[in-house]
Amino acid sequence: MADTLHLALPYLAAAQAQKHVTLNEALRRLDAIVQLAVDGTDATVPPETPAEGSRLIVGPGATGLFAGQDGAIAHFVDGAWMLLPPEPGWVAVDRATGRLLVFAEGGWTPPAPADSVAALGVNTAADATNRFAVRSNAVLLAPVDAAAGGTGDMRLALDKEAAGDTVSLVFQTGFSGRAEFGLAGGEDFSIKVSPDGATWFTALAIDRATGVVSFPSGTA
Repeated sequence: MADTLHLALPYLAAAQAQKHVTLNEALRRLDAIVQLAVDGTDATVPPETPAEGSRLIVGPGATGLFAGQDGAIAHFVDGAWMLLPPEPGWVAVDRATGRLLVFAEGGWTPPAPADSVAALGVNTAADATNRFAVRSNAVLLAPVDAAAGGTGDMRLALDKEAAGDTVSLVFQTGFSGRAEFGLAGGEDFSIKVSPDGATWFTALAIDRATGVVSFPSGTA
């Protein structure tokens, strides 16, 4: 075997003359593919004035020196282009976008998202209590239009495990509750208010069986 299996690095042969040539070739190849960061992901022709050490991903339909090298890593070193065919699982960073790319099934694509994550924070940190946390000035939930195969409807479903549990929306000031509506500790819909986040008053309650509305705290 003349080369290593995965990175195709040339082996030094026993009693080989000019071992430095083979070693330097292996080092040059390692320098090209380890910690891979590319300056472009769809090069179809070699740049006219490439920088020494520049690395590119050859795009589809390339011509000239890059012809037939779709997906290969083109490394400009010692004044010439070295073309390296990638192996499945190679990872590269696109300098222009900061995106991570993985070579799989003959092409470079962003990593596939996980089907499930334990927690997700958007512009803030999630924790064990708030598994989904968002810090934003606005949030939009939009339906899939009928023309795109959806229904055009949008429903937000909030569920609780047992009748005595709570499923509600709480409105806060400085993370201190001021109003809450939903099924709070029971099965009837209610609206509650609080002056301090600790003491709560039920302003409105709706009996789930009759639809009768009551005002437990009275009316003005």
